[in-house]
Formats: sequence, structure tokens, C-alpha cells
Amino acid sequence: MSKKSRQQRRRKPQSQSSKGSGNSAVSSKLAPQEIEEKARKAEAAGDFERARSGYVRLYREDAEKFGDDYCRVSREAFRALLQNGMPTKAEEVLKQTSGVLSADELAEWQMRLAAEREQWETALPIALTLLTSTDPQHQRVAADVMVAAGSVPGQVTLPEEAISARRAMELFCEGNTAEALQVARAVPRGSLFAPWSLFIKGSGAFYEGDYASAREAFRRIPEQCAAAKIAQALLATKGQLPDPPIADADS
Repeated sequence: MSKKSRQQRRRKPQSQSSKGSGNSAVSSKLAPQEIEEKARKAEAAGDFERARSGYVRLYREDAEKFGDDYCRVSREAFRALLQNGMPTKAEEVLKQTSGVLSADELAEWQMRLAAEREQWETALPIALTLLTSTDPQHQRVAADVMVAAGSVPGQVTLPEEAISARRAMELFCEGNTAEALQVARAVPRGSLFAPWSLFIKGSGAFYEGDYASAREAFRRIPEQCAAAKIAQALLATKGQLPDPPIADADS
């Protein structure tokens, strides 16, 4: 961890709202070891909000020791709230955690929140910035947001690869798989938008009943991409298990 990151982590998290404090995973009388045990159990059970309430206290006691745990559980809580359609609560987590996040991660959270609310005039400019991030995961999430955007505001200019990927997906959703694949060829192999070309290729094979070809295309999609999650769900509808992803999925 860099010196700058350690300094960021030492900053106290913003106070959580007293609303809902009855759901706290810990009592003020518990020892740190008990707080940590309860927080870890809550995390293992997928109750990230309850786990986070414990790590908030632990982080305040020892930021150096519990900084990574606090950020990890906050990240999971934020994503779970968005997935469950609770952007207002997710925004609260974002505000409380913003002081300990890197600039790129904070931007990603803000982008995710705006995308969930379909505020594309906010989400897409952030996505364009994150395409230049040094972290591949931030880049991938940004690319996924560009493809998924319901509309593109006039003041936003997307990269040509993003435009091609969006058009290919539009054609595919309209049932024009052959034309979609033709448009998708404009997206270079290795591009951040290439997973969507693979998704179209695999989905076309899937709907033709060629599950082996579908799995082969899908396994080339990086696991972190939204396209991979959709592909896995698609295979599951026919009881098909996805093949292990290849190491260099973009090659």
C-alpha cells in the first residue's frame, strides 16, 4: 500500500446516520475481538450492511489494521444495495466511505450510482475518464456502462469502439444476429468492448442450440465483465455450466 493510500485510509469515516442503528451488528460493550468476529460472520452470511457497522467501529479504533476490511465490506454493501434497487441507501454508503477511497474507485462508485438512476449525463462523462484509469477493472466497468447506457446525451462523444458495440447490441436485441456480428467486427480483439462481440457470438450459437460453441465464446469473456454474468445466466436457463475462462480472455 502506498504512503498516500495509508494516509487516506487513516481518515475517519463519516458518521453513519442513527436511522437503522438498531440493526447494528455490535454493542458498544463488546470487545474489539467480539466486534470483529460478529462482523466477519455477518460478511460470510452476505449481510454486508451489518458487517459494515462492525468494521466502522473497528476502523475508528485502528485504521491501519482494519482499513482494507472496512473498504472491502463497504464496497460489497454498496454493490448489493444497487443490485437490490436501493440507490438511496447506496448513496449513503458512498458518502460515508468517500474519504477512504482512491480517486478512481470513488469515481467508479459515483458512475455506478448515476447509471443505476439512469442519469447518463453524469455516468457517461465519468466512464470516459475511467477508460484512462491504470486499473483494468475500473476500465471494464466504464466500458460496460457505455454499452448499457439507455441514451447518450448530445454533449457526450463516445469512442468509436463503444458506438460499434452499442449498435451491435441493439441489432442483436432486435433479433438481427447476423447483422449484429457484422457490426461487431469493427470492435478490435483486445478492446475493452470486445466482450460484447463475444457475447453476441456466443448468444447466437446458444439460440441455435449449439451450446458447445456458445460456451467456447463465453469463456473468452473476462469474468469481471457484465457480459460474462449475463452469459452465465443464459447458459443456466438450459442447465449448461460455463467452461472455465481462459487466462488471456482478450487474445
